[in-house]
Amino acid sequence: MVKTLSKHPLIADAMEGLRPSMIASQPRVLARIRKLGTPRAKNPKPLKSAVERFHHLVFYHAAKVTTDFDNLEHIMTMVRKQPPRFTLKKWDLSGDRWLEFQYTLHLVTLVGAVDRTLIVVNAVLGLGLAPPDCTERLLLRHAQIEGTRLSAAIKDLSRDVQPTRNHRNLDVHQKDLPPFHEIVGWEDYDWLPMCALVGKDDEVLIPPAWLQKGFRYAGQLLSLRMQKERTRLKNRVWRIFDLLVPIARRRAAAFAQTGGWRLTWR
Repeated sequence: MVKTLSKHPLIADAMEGLRPSMIASQPRVLARIRKLGTPRAKNPKPLKSAVERFHHLVFYHAAKVTTDFDNLEHIMTMVRKQPPRFTLKKWDLSGDRWLEFQYTLHLVTLVGAVDRTLIVVNAVLGLGLAPPDCTERLLLRHAQIEGTRLSAAIKDLSRDVQPTRNHRNLDVHQKDLPPFHEIVGWEDYDWLPMCALVGKDDEVLIPPAWLQKGFRYAGQLLSLRMQKERTRLKNRVWRIFDLLVPIARRRAAAFAQTGGWRLTWR
């Protein structure tokens, strides 16, 4: 069964908690659209109740995680279906540069999704950490997490993402990825960028149509690897969301009963 993060109970509960305020604000938003042409307000009014603010905080950060994983799916599609030759030529790109660009985007987005998952943990538990401080090291030392199943789930997530994080750091900070044929998993891949480079000087070693087929085959191999990474980490994130659901429901019930005396850092 395909797991869709946007339909996870953690997000569904947050949306259900926000439904009354969304219904109440609908006439005001429609009037603003008719008058100004935009639903955005210059000085939006804060949500009144603590439980609504809690649901909004959880939904805000969890939705970013789901968006990241949706974007990863789009990136894999772009890798599998390489643009036509005339499009690449118009953009002044070769097939190898296209694949390398998409792989960099994959690394950055995947690591970002994991980092945002830790921010969701902070939001649900109300730890009060700023987003830059929501790291594995700090979360695992917190009394609410240490020694729990959530602690083990965070460790598993951090362990699985570490190879991807290392590649991301090498690429973003040093522009020094391993040889791309190792990433693609095809030893003969290095011939393609060389032929593409020589082809710019009108010394065609491989017919352009064959070269395009070679890059598309490399893209299919690369997308399979990216799919495995995405699926493995998505399952880890799903597990963390599962563990957060009962905690979020208990906190929402407590806010509804007591009204809450403070809101965690947003």
